[in-house]
Amino acid sequence: MSAQAARLGFTLAEVLITLGIIGIVAALTIPQLISGYKKRVVETKLQKVHSILSQAVRLSEAENDVAVNWNWPESVVDEEGRNVFFDKYFKPYMKIVDEERTYFIVYKPDGTRDYTEWHTYYKLFDGTFISFYISFDVHRNVYYASIEVILPGTNKDYLISGKDYFNFQINVSSDKTAVSVFPSTYGGLTCEGISNNLNYFVDKCKTATQGGYYCTALIYCNGWKIPDYYPVRF
Repeated sequence: MSAQAARLGFTLAEVLITLGIIGIVAALTIPQLISGYKKRVVETKLQKVHSILSQAVRLSEAENDVAVNWNWPESVVDEEGRNVFFDKYFKPYMKIVDEERTYFIVYKPDGTRDYTEWHTYYKLFDGTFISFYISFDVHRNVYYASIEVILPGTNKDYLISGKDYFNFQINVSSDKTAVSVFPSTYGGLTCEGISNNLNYFVDKCKTATQGGYYCTALIYCNGWKIPDYYPVRF
């Protein structure tokens, strides 16, 4: 075999070096690709839940008058009144396939326990679980509906706020003229307010009890995209 023909092949050392480089590149890029894919899945599922809730409000308004005229419960502890309200104004307008009274343990992104609370959870057709309760905004003197959301396909034995567990609120404005489906309406929170105090809300998403409201708002206000500064890892 001539020297020129021999040079057409690769030595064992060259093959091993090439495989090593490929392995390093794969080790660096595959985790990022997997993380990016998981983020896209969450973004899509979260936007879909928002659409389901918004459509339920519109359909209910078509049959039950505008939401500002609904018979909103005037007690956050009246569970029976809350259930009657949900059964009339929301349940008929969402594809609910099952329901049960149970609890899920939610953890903060740092692994510490967030909270555990018993609720009636409703399972939607796509596997999403939601719970419904009434809260009161002392800043604006209005009642509003809070929706806890557990995304489909998550590990329900270890739910992480801002990754598996999110929150929306259905709110009547303080002047009783409009209704909105927003991640958090407490204190009249807006995307502009979040943008003007971003570090505060990023920290709240990571550390606050029921930080799912803040995490949901960060994604919502970024055009349904998980931002680079999002404190929850995927």
